[in-house]
Amino acid sequence: MNSEVRRRPVTPADETFLQRLFAESRAGLGDAAALTEREAAFLIEWQYTARRRDWITRFPYGSDLIITVDEERAGRIWLARELNAIRIVDLVVASAYRRRGVATAVLRDLQTGSARPLALSVACDNIAALSVYDRCGFVESSRDVMDIAMRWEPSPAVQPSQFHPTPGTPLCWTPLSRAGDWRLTVSAASYRAARHLLDSE
Repeated sequence: MNSEVRRRPVTPADETFLQRLFAESRAGLGDAAALTEREAAFLIEWQYTARRRDWITRFPYGSDLIITVDEERAGRIWLARELNAIRIVDLVVASAYRRRGVATAVLRDLQTGSARPLALSVACDNIAALSVYDRCGFVESSRDVMDIAMRWEPSPAVQPSQFHPTPGTPLCWTPLSRAGDWRLTVSAASYRAARHLLDSE
């Protein structure tokens, strides 16, 4: 897609948008449960609050991010750093931006230069999402009656042209606050050693 797709941290000003986005994903709930419009709205609000609390508890170091298209809110992605992977806890695109390649652009950006696997879980009947994940190289790792666990693995070896260590102090992975991605920071000595190794190849 030609539009600029980016990510930024959620702010309090995004709350109304996030509630509306969640309500979109629960469209038809009232009809299915034979609820009045008011009862359905109350149930959706309760589910939204309960799910958010659950995620904060389970993923205390997660990154809640707004997806923007040309600086307009278009969706949200919640990322959590696990021991062996980065988990995509939630990825939702607003109805007005669906089928425009937004989710694919977000996933491709996460995969670009990533040294860690990406993991997620998707409902078995979510055909549209399964198609996107399959197209982006995710493969099924397990499933149960309701959900399919999927995983994407980075290339086995990082090519020299892809390795750009950033001089810093500790050797660690640090979050990029604006994009919600991760950057490797290394000591100056490690940086010089890495560059010498790459330049000698």
